[in-house]
Amino acid sequence: MSKKASGVSRKKMSDIARLAGVSESTVSRALNDSPLINIETRKRIQALARQHNYSINKQARNLRLQSSRTIAVMIPMHHAPGQHVSDPFFMELLGAIADALTEADFDMLLSRVHRDDWRSKVESYNHVDGVIIIGQSDLHADINDFAVKSQLPLVVWGAHLEGQAYVTIGSDNHLGGHLAAEHLLAQGRRRLVFIGDVNLPEVGMRCQGFTSVLREAGIAEDETQFVPCGFSLEKAHQAMDQLLEDTANLRFDGIFAASDVLASVAIRRLGAAGIAVPGTVSVVGFDDVPVAELMMPPLTTISQLIHTSGYRLVANLFSQIRGDITESEVIAPELIIRGST
Repeated sequence: MSKKASGVSRKKMSDIARLAGVSESTVSRALNDSPLINIETRKRIQALARQHNYSINKQARNLRLQSSRTIAVMIPMHHAPGQHVSDPFFMELLGAIADALTEADFDMLLSRVHRDDWRSKVESYNHVDGVIIIGQSDLHADINDFAVKSQLPLVVWGAHLEGQAYVTIGSDNHLGGHLAAEHLLAQGRRRLVFIGDVNLPEVGMRCQGFTSVLREAGIAEDETQFVPCGFSLEKAHQAMDQLLEDTANLRFDGIFAASDVLASVAIRRLGAAGIAVPGTVSVVGFDDVPVAELMMPPLTTISQLIHTSGYRLVANLFSQIRGDITESEVIAPELIIRGST
């Protein structure tokens, strides 16, 4: 029996993909009338297949190329084992992703991943249509390797890093830090604190934007304190323990925290120590999670437009699944002024 009569041939499918200028997965989906492929592309690929006497044997086709209508969502947490998926930022972003996937009749497979089980986890994603990774943690090299070897549609929420082989969507973290510093200075604050783990790409960029404004304002480096702190509640309390060792001689009048969770702990601990917010110390967070405006006082923060960002992640991934070439996106954050400043 000839190859034309037998149906599936990876070489023939690759020929159609080459002629159409798309991926083999796009050819497979188009020939199976997948709604993931727009109608114009479907018709063009189907016409090429007829022209070259190519048809798919549906029973024998490669399962790898079928649509499972499932997207894997990974949260790398090797850097912060104490941080939970219940963190308000994750919950807001995951909710937006889930809404976008549900509207497209897709399911979400959620995994929290540490470096120790990274390889086994990603190798289990043979039958998903694409992968969304929330945050690079300290796994940039591993994500790069996964992007190159898997060839799965992949989009990462995070910072755009040198030499990355994957698409990122994320806030302009440098601008976010810039906005926070400008606002605190406008409130007359001069002895500032940055709380966060600068070894993480996004947080490091927030700190860089923050300090660049302070340098321009002529604030000496020793006037600013930098307190290393992960995203967990435990780490946040430890950071505040350090800052509140000597409340009688308070060395700061403004705090920029790398997340709203860290900022909420700062406000609570300051209040417990009898230090007025914003009377004595102004506090700015980062994220703008829904509870930020319910804090006492309501939290001034840098909004990452989390809900919109979740939909952008899904839209970018679906474009890749359709065979389109996509680019990284940087979303401009917004300063949301509330009662903590």
